Amino acid sequence: MSVLPLAAWAGSGRKALYGRGFSEHGLSANLSRMARISIKVGLKALPDSNAFLRALWAELRREFGRLAWAYMPHREGIRNVDSFGEVQLGGNYILSVFVLYKTRGSIEEIIFSDENSHMLRKSDVGQDIFSRINNSVQVALISFQNMSQFIMQSTLSIQSDREFWAYEGMVCALCPIGPGRARLRIRISAFDNIDAKNEYMVRAVGICDQLTTWTNIPVTLSEETDSDDVIDAAPIENADLQPNTAWAEADWIDGVPLIENRIAITREQFSWIDAYAGHVVDYSHPIARATRHFAEALRLRSVGQFPETSQTLLVSALEVISEEASDRKTCPQCGQLVHKISKRVHKMSDRYLGSFAADRIKTFYEHRSKFLHAGVLPAYYPAAFGSMPQLDASDPSGCVLPRSSSADINLVEFTGFIWRAECSSWWAASRLDQGR
Repeated sequence: MSVLPLAAWAGSGRKALYGRGFSEHGLSANLSRMARISIKVGLKALPDSNAFLRALWAELRREFGRLAWAYMPHREGIRNVDSFGEVQLGGNYILSVFVLYKTRGSIEEIIFSDENSHMLRKSDVGQDIFSRINNSVQVALISFQNMSQFIMQSTLSIQSDREFWAYEGMVCALCPIGPGRARLRIRISAFDNIDAKNEYMVRAVGICDQLTTWTNIPVTLSEETDSDDVIDAAPIENADLQPNTAWAEADWIDGVPLIENRIAITREQFSWIDAYAGHVVDYSHPIARATRHFAEALRLRSVGQFPETSQTLLVSALEVISEEASDRKTCPQCGQLVHKISKRVHKMSDRYLGSFAADRIKTFYEHRSKFLHAGVLPAYYPAAFGSMPQLDASDPSGCVLPRSSSADINLVEFTGFIWRAECSSWWAASRLDQGR
């Protein structure tokens, strides 16, 4: 390992790396006052790259006692550089952090450069700090495939006075702890407690969205509680409940799925949650992504505000679901999907709910497009107004509509039904529940 002025590295045949505020003309004058360390990594796959970075940040926390970010992500594609911004190591040392890549998501080298800290320009201090950084990188390159096990949990808030049934899988458990409350517990593979918390939050928020979508009841994360790094999960807390009591009516469309006055989900739905918690199903999956639109729409509706926004989110959820449901026929000339998105949504809606519901959803889709792209409100008069009815040449009814008429009547039920059916179809086709 060597610590060099960055100008020497820039002149060694590598592409110039521009730091914050640098221009091409002012580059050399700034680089001469900087030091840096460039360390070979050589990871080609995105999952390995991110696991290595998580391991490295944990190792730097152990080495320096504190790791704080001024996170300013930026890509300079022409130079194959991704910048994370600035990191503060311990209490005194601030460095800019970059990665060099050959293909996006890979890491050829990781670079720590001194732009602001006068202390690191002293060769003895800089040599010591960069030596410790290099050692941390080498440890992370070995350890990133060997994570520790943590059990993280938090309390969920349920917008209902009912309780869930108890569910327990290989990776996570859902435990009722009182009316309108539940505890979500997830087994997390991570490198330290901070890393485990971050990974837990990513998964827990998505699981809240999924529970909302499956039950038609807004579920949110209410408080986070730490746990020790343990390997074996604790058992279901309420011994009187039969764990994993499953809802069996696949064709329900409105209301709430209840068994003996407790909220229930199907076996496949909890298997999906368990797979999602264990990263068998990634949050980039279209069905997982659609839950955010649906769940946010229900949360808005629950406070009785922003009907146009909730309607937009519900229709957008159908767009995302249709991406997975479509047969993905493409044009042989241009490679684009043959059917427009609106036709794709209508076709999917007709398949699951029939022509009447599909035509109703088409109307919602048209309202959403006008609102989203042109700012046109489906209705703008208050829900109750004293004047006589009036005409509106642009409305299909020919009349002015009160704002209550634009409410998403049945759209929640339609969207939720299609989402649950599509999720069930995908799960059955994937056969991921075998052996779980």
